[in-house]
Amino acid sequence: MNQALDWARHLDHELSQLVLLHAEFRSDRFANYPETVQRACDVAYVAHFRVVLEFLHSRRPNNAEKQRASCENPDDLKPRDFAQLKTVELGPWTASEVRRICDADKLLAHLSKSRDLLAAGEEWGSDEDRDLWIDGVRSVAKALGPTLLPLANAALEHLDAPAA
Repeated sequence: MNQALDWARHLDHELSQLVLLHAEFRSDRFANYPETVQRACDVAYVAHFRVVLEFLHSRRPNNAEKQRASCENPDDLKPRDFAQLKTVELGPWTASEVRRICDADKLLAHLSKSRDLLAAGEEWGSDEDRDLWIDGVRSVAKALGPTLLPLANAALEHLDAPAA
């Protein structure tokens, strides 16, 4: 297959999703979506926005450009920032986790030429994906409890509920 045609398929997806999400935000029905869907749309929009701008500029902004724009330095939240989670951190990355992070970067962080090289046949949200994060999420939700993490705990209860 012609690489440019294949890459165009991915570019088309990113551009169309950005435009369609932008339009959806302005639709009369958006306000009626559950908060979960609205927040998912926010995240999806940001992911497509980032990919498209980086594509149009042929790169990410460098550190000097970020400083001139008064961007904050990254200050990532970590389990050890919560007293109750000092023992939750998963430790070294497994090969499966790293492969899925690389796949996620191909889809979200960049408009990668190698999107078709994603883990063969693995759909996002598979049981294998869940197995990579479920123990950590359960540990965090249990350690911080439903008072601090009501939505996460409710989501886990929903996930664990028998199918109707």
